[in-house]
Amino acid sequence: MLTDYWNESGRLWMWYFLPLAVVGAAAATGSALHRRQRALLRLLPILLALGLALPLLLTSRVHVGRLLPALPFALLLVALGVAVVATQMNRFLRSRSVETRPMLLGLALAAAVLIPAVWQARAEMSVTVLPTREEQTVQQISGWRDPIIERGGAVLVEDPGLGDEIERVHAATYQLGLDAQFQFVDLTSANPPPADGRAQIFWRGALGALRAGTLEEPCDRLWLVTPEVSEAFLDAWRQRGCAGSPDLVMLP
Repeated sequence: MLTDYWNESGRLWMWYFLPLAVVGAAAATGSALHRRQRALLRLLPILLALGLALPLLLTSRVHVGRLLPALPFALLLVALGVAVVATQMNRFLRSRSVETRPMLLGLALAAAVLIPAVWQARAEMSVTVLPTREEQTVQQISGWRDPIIERGGAVLVEDPGLGDEIERVHAATYQLGLDAQFQFVDLTSANPPPADGRAQIFWRGALGALRAGTLEEPCDRLWLVTPEVSEAFLDAWRQRGCAGSPDLVMLP
């Protein structure tokens, strides 16, 4: 349904803005080419929108929220498209001997664009958004603070297939919610920070360190493991000579 479109993987984009934005961009480009005076000023909304959006669109694994700075300039193009369409409609009606007021025609067209947008925005705001996977992970780890302190820390194991950059992004996200209670210790750091009284979580390349045998006392550690890497973790854990079942907390 149009009023109940939200889901965990995306949202309904207001597609009817795109034709107006294209019209606005074409009008701005044509005006800049035919009227050389202040050509850069006429092209400024296009240049700003593309300059802010294209580098992010051409980069993989970028959160859509980072496109937000380009939104005001894209909406300027939509507004220009509304003005151009209203002007052309007014000329067409006058050629048919229909008397109209350009201002009223523009207001009617703007309302036809804004009212559905407001309706859809209201429908989106009325839907309860479930916690993200990162938020669920933060909530689960926070409940293990005392056991982690008792065990002298825990090791966070993530899928190495994600890459180091994504693992660092995840760790930064967890730190935002857990920094007051937990100290994140980089396993790859040559000079790890001293313990400061907070519960310690060892992270970054944990599965590789376990396989390489560089983690001390792997059989007695408490592990925080993501589901995607659980089987690979168990294989690596057993290869280190550990028997039975590890002290494992399965993350969301």
